[in-house]
Amino acid sequence: MTEGRKLRAGKRTSGERSREILEAAKKILVEEGYAELTLRRIARSLGISLSTVQYYYGSREALIEAVIAKRIALYKAKRTHIKKEVKSKEAGQIRDFFRFLLADSLSEETCCFFTQVWALGFQNTAYKKQLCHMYAEHREELTILVAELRPDLNAQACLQCATVVSSMIEGSLLHLGVGMTADDSLAGVREKMLDSIMLLIKNW
Repeated sequence: MTEGRKLRAGKRTSGERSREILEAAKKILVEEGYAELTLRRIARSLGISLSTVQYYYGSREALIEAVIAKRIALYKAKRTHIKKEVKSKEAGQIRDFFRFLLADSLSEETCCFFTQVWALGFQNTAYKKQLCHMYAEHREELTILVAELRPDLNAQACLQCATVVSSMIEGSLLHLGVGMTADDSLAGVREKMLDSIMLLIKNW
């Protein structure tokens, strides 16, 4: 490591360093896969010591859990942003959030991230627990949205409806995600899925 690089590295605050490590971990997971995601690999990619990475994240499991938590926080922040920006009816705000989730399947990063996380959940009990936690958080967020549209439904009904909606959205990654075969026969299908989601909630 050059002296100049050491000086630049030394300017990082604790929060900046933590975010930098998380970003590097996500990049490696998405672009190279779980097998390449080690604390040593992250340290090498950032030009910092292994002990520095271990100071923030003591294990690969803890690091992946933090990466997943950051993804959850991203969706929650997007929901808050949409609620502030969209001035139409509540149904319009919620539809825009569902549109964002469906459009997210067009992101190569999103497709690679979730396929890696799904694989991890089937290979390792600890990662399966993290995966379940991620989707529990996601269902909770969608349950809140369903309850906003259908305040007449009880908590169980809102959760069940949200679970079906979540399944539809996650399925779009498999059928419409980056790298998946598609043709003109599927043109406009995302908007039709939006219509179906809103109708499902209305008629639940």
